[in-house]
Amino acid sequence: MTFQVSDDHYPGTAIAYIEAQWGDRVLAGSGVLVGRNDVLTASHLIYNASLGGLAEQVRVYFSFEPGEPGAVAHSPVQLRYHATHSLDGSGLIPSGDGAGATLAHGELDIALLSIPAPVGDRQGWFGFSGGFPGGPVGVLGHPALYGHRLMFDDGSIRRDPLENLFWVNADLEINPGNSGGPIYYDHGGGPFVVGVVSTRSFAAAVDRHLGWIQAEMGVNDRFLTPGEDVFRFYNTGSGAHFYTGSAEEAYDVALSMPGLRFEGTAFSTSADAASGVGVHRFYRPSSGSHFYTASAEEAAWLRAEPGFRHEGISHYAHGEAGAGRDAVFRFHNTERGVHFYTTSAAERDSIVQALPQYRYEGIAYYVDAVA
Repeated sequence: MTFQVSDDHYPGTAIAYIEAQWGDRVLAGSGVLVGRNDVLTASHLIYNASLGGLAEQVRVYFSFEPGEPGAVAHSPVQLRYHATHSLDGSGLIPSGDGAGATLAHGELDIALLSIPAPVGDRQGWFGFSGGFPGGPVGVLGHPALYGHRLMFDDGSIRRDPLENLFWVNADLEINPGNSGGPIYYDHGGGPFVVGVVSTRSFAAAVDRHLGWIQAEMGVNDRFLTPGEDVFRFYNTGSGAHFYTGSAEEAYDVALSMPGLRFEGTAFSTSADAASGVGVHRFYRPSSGSHFYTASAEEAAWLRAEPGFRHEGISHYAHGEAGAGRDAVFRFHNTERGVHFYTTSAAERDSIVQALPQYRYEGIAYYVDAVA
């Protein structure tokens, strides 16, 4: 029996809602975290020859609830899908019986997306299990039939005797939007992904993909190297600054938002989700500006304020002073209603002495000191 489950508690937090866009056409499906920044999904969700090939945009959401404000979209920096692992090209995936017009395409309906942030540290992830013979399983995903809410069902699957896939039995409900989501079991120590939903009828087994998937997961770790640059833009309309720890977002903003002028790297931080504190980013439509806080209490208060829209974690920072760290000082411009941030103690003192419209609010958080 299918029922809704929490997207704020594990294992629901590890399930992704994915949108792929070609022009005005948007396809939606599911995925699952299988590492710190590795999302497993279906190839057909992101690659469609009839629509021109690879999607122009792919957006990945975690803890997704339809209609809930503040949903944060992650754009993969690398996509590995079946077109790059062809049956007669790479040789990475055995092709079943090797015959045409068989279910070999189902074997290849699997893809791996690389997220440029350790989202799995916060959301959790699933493990893998090869050699699953078939039997009782669960499925999690965001089917359209249920408004793309996170839904669970349990039932059973049976392994194809030849092809690297599982057949879905009638007791397991699969709907459009489940595509890319995990079929898994959890008998303790799990959950473990055994297959990826392809259609209502079958799922690609992970068995013969594990070699290239695990190799690519190792490659993906390069996107998690310590020392994150935080980029700054000047908002020519509001006079405020916009910050992002995402190089991909900085690139997109520089290309598509002429009202935000790129000013370079503001500072760097080696903090991550495990060692530091998240700096929450809020957008205030009334002033067209962004506000940043590392205080969980302040963030919770602002979430309840209708005048602010939570946009997620901008970057990670240090919560305490320490060797090799600089403080980030926060000011409120009482004339414009925007905030200003600086790591320069000299600039802080100059503002305090010469600009009375700037109210000093103290230290916001700490970042790596400039060498």
